[in-house]
Amino acid sequence: MKILFSLVIMSPLIVLCVSICAILMIVGEIKHTVKSWHINIKNPFSSKWIKGAFGESYFKLPILTFIRFNAELIKLPKGSEIIPHFDESYPSYRDIPYRKYRYIKFNFNLKNTKGGDFICDNAYINNRFFAVYEPDIQNHAFDMVSKGTKLVLSFGILI
Repeated sequence: MKILFSLVIMSPLIVLCVSICAILMIVGEIKHTVKSWHINIKNPFSSKWIKGAFGESYFKLPILTFIRFNAELIKLPKGSEIIPHFDESYPSYRDIPYRKYRYIKFNFNLKNTKGGDFICDNAYINNRFFAVYEPDIQNHAFDMVSKGTKLVLSFGILI
């Protein structure tokens, strides 16, 4: 029942976020598409989870990466956490100096757990359903998951 309620609330937000990101990506990419065709679409059903760099035993599954947009699943099993950190600049972005743009991330909690709360003091929005923040200039973390496995769908975009 709680999962159904969460899906009913989260589905329109996820659709809205993806739509906004797609529109911004298309508008921003028109003049750069011809120069760089760096498109790396990955299988969303892949089982190739990548070990996280900022904590013990959490994993990331890259879903897709374009020049200025990326999506990934983050899995935090029981006992895992992500220590406070700043992300590096957007890894797929090559042609234009990075700081002309802002890197915005949208995190959607797909599965809530005990613990595993997202921590970012200066996030634009941060509640139990989703967060909006700039990962390269705002310190952020997840506290330790004490029960269950937390799943987070994360979208990043340069705007």
